[in-house]
Amino acid sequence: MRTPGLIFYLIVFISFLTPVSAHHDGLIVSFGSHYGEPYAFVENGRLVGGIVKDIMDEVANEIDVEISYENIPRARMDNHLLTGKSHVLVLSSPRWYTNPEQFLWSETLFRESGRYVVSVQNSFSVADYDDLTGKRIGTIRGYRYPGELDERFSEGTVIRDDVDSLASNFKRLKLGRIDALLDADTLILHYLAKHQAQGDFIVAEKIESTHDVKAMISRKSPVPFDDLARAFRKLKDSGRIDEILEHYR
Repeated sequence: MRTPGLIFYLIVFISFLTPVSAHHDGLIVSFGSHYGEPYAFVENGRLVGGIVKDIMDEVANEIDVEISYENIPRARMDNHLLTGKSHVLVLSSPRWYTNPEQFLWSETLFRESGRYVVSVQNSFSVADYDDLTGKRIGTIRGYRYPGELDERFSEGTVIRDDVDSLASNFKRLKLGRIDALLDADTLILHYLAKHQAQGDFIVAEKIESTHDVKAMISRKSPVPFDDLARAFRKLKDSGRIDEILEHYR
């Protein structure tokens, strides 16, 4: 018959033989069906691939954390992070927020620019705002555009024409229903490569805006910010994020 003391020492001995890892509670990552490819590839409301998933899967491996991806409407994303219902939003920027200090921020993961695209059939130079006077620009519903462009939209000297996706804008541009489209270079380059449409469209000279893309992290994240920041930094410094981006261009 084994004594309680013997059982205790067996448990202690076995514990020394068992490797210990720093395992964190589960992390909820926000994405939206409104994200375009290659940010997110969504099937039946589920995230199945894309830049968001590639980056966060690498983070999960680095810090040994279980990750779930939650499809959240754009209007609710900020509140979910504030209340801790979700913990990370990969593609964001503090410059988009009046009170960015409500959240924690990774270092810059990559830089992105807003670019204009015109069709080869109806091409015109887009070097400054005067070139856009009287033009109809395909934009994305719900997006805010910075500075002078927004003023020109308000004045009506440049016409804003919203749809829900970049793909819709490319279709309208090819049909001549808009004069140009405006979107992020990451999305544009992926679309042109995927559809082998480089010969049909021209990415114009003018850069509308450039911003640093960072991960926005909830102050109620179950994973310490320092651990997340270190993982993002390692991906950036190793060149892995650049490799992920290049894969989709």
